[in-house]
Amino acid sequence: MVRTVRQVIALVLLIATAGCATLFAPEEQAIPVRSQPAGAEVFLDGERVGRTPLILTLRREGTYRVRLVQDGQERTATLTSEVSGTYLALDVLPGLGLAGASIALASACDDPYVCLFAASAASAGIAVGLGAAASASATDAISGAWIRLRPDEVVVHFP
Repeated sequence: MVRTVRQVIALVLLIATAGCATLFAPEEQAIPVRSQPAGAEVFLDGERVGRTPLILTLRREGTYRVRLVQDGQERTATLTSEVSGTYLALDVLPGLGLAGASIALASACDDPYVCLFAASAASAGIAVGLGAAASASATDAISGAWIRLRPDEVVVHFP
C-alpha cells in the first residue's frame, strides 16, 4: 500500500514538472496559404516566398504580414501570436481533478480511523493536485508553449 502511494505521488510529481504544451507543441507552426484561383504570388513581410497553394512554416511567436497578389489585385492578412486556451485547460484540469478526487475519497468514509487517514491523504492530494496545475501552467507560460499563430490558415478569393 505504501509502495503504491509512493509510486502514485512520484508519477504525479513527474507529470507536474512539465507542462502539456511544452512537451507536445512544436516551436514552429505550419500555416497553409491558399487562393481561389490558385497561383497568387505570396509575400511574407515584404519578401516573395512563392505561389499558392503553399505552406508557411513560422515560429509561433511574432507577428507576420502575408500579402497575396494576383492579376493586379492584392489581399493581406496578419498572423499574430495568442495564447491557446486548449493547452491552458490541459495544464490545469488534471491537477484540479486530483484535488477533487482527494476530497471525494475523504468524504466517503465511515470508520473514524479511515476518515482520519483519508483526510490526511485528501490534504496531500489537494496540495499535490493544485501544485501540479500551477507547475504545469508556469512551465508552459515561461517556455512560450501556449502561444499559437492566428489565424491558423490564410484563404483568399480573387474575383
